[in-house]
Formats: sequence, structure tokens, C-alpha cells
Amino acid sequence: MPVKEMLGEPVGGSVAMLCDECGQAIWVAPSSRMMLDQGDPFLLVCTQCAVKKVHTANPLTGVERKSREMERLRKRGEEACARMYDAQNDHAAKWEYETAYDALRAAARLARELDRLEDALAMDKRAEHIRKVYRHQFMYPPDLVN
Repeated sequence: MPVKEMLGEPVGGSVAMLCDECGQAIWVAPSSRMMLDQGDPFLLVCTQCAVKKVHTANPLTGVERKSREMERLRKRGEEACARMYDAQNDHAAKWEYETAYDALRAAARLARELDRLEDALAMDKRAEHIRKVYRHQFMYPPDLVN
């Protein structure tokens, strides 16, 4: 959100940073800063620059775009799953678990929209496996979790 257009107070812990495209000051919420700190490769852009990017000529068809997004989400889920095992504390492990689970479920929804049912089932199965692993290895007491 551009700083000059903000109505009221920003989300607690937000900081003013610069848009990577136009250089205007924007508020960046703590969750976005966390992704930046983790090294997620994305541009930090204001809403005006984001809209311009969406409306520029994109050679990809809707199917190609959904397919790429599905693969991006699948990859993000697998990377988060790997980071879950290296988490330094329970909070970090839960964050990575939720990221992995949500990304894989979103990828499965896109696969269904693309009529790639085998891929959707595989991603749903992987998400459920990650859920079971998280509950068994990271939740306490593990014997009470199904």
C-alpha cells in the first residue's frame, strides 16, 4: 500500500520500504518482510505497478498461466516441507508446515481446473502426508494425534 494513500494506521510492525519499480514509499507488512528475509524471489511493488504488470501484454494463455502457477505452488510447497525439518523452533516448523500444506492444496485445485486429475490427487496425497508427518513429529503428545 503506498504510504501517501494509507488511510488509518498500517498493520502493526509494518515498515516503509520502496517499490522496486517506481521507487515510491510503500508499507510492507511483517508477513511480507518475513518472506523477503527468507529469500523468496519476488518484486516488492506498489499496487499501481502491480496493476500495470498484470495489464501488460502477456503471451501466456490462461491454461499456460495456470499450469505455471500450479508448478510454482507445488515447488513452493516442497521447499517449505524441506525447511520444516530444519526449523529451529515449533513456531517456525508450524509456519513451514502451513506454507507447504496450503501451497500443495492450492496447486491441487489448479490441477483440477486444468483437468489434470492424477496430478491433483498426487498433490492432495502429498499434502495429507505432510500433515501426518507434522502432527506425528512436531505436535505433542504424538500418541494423541491420529
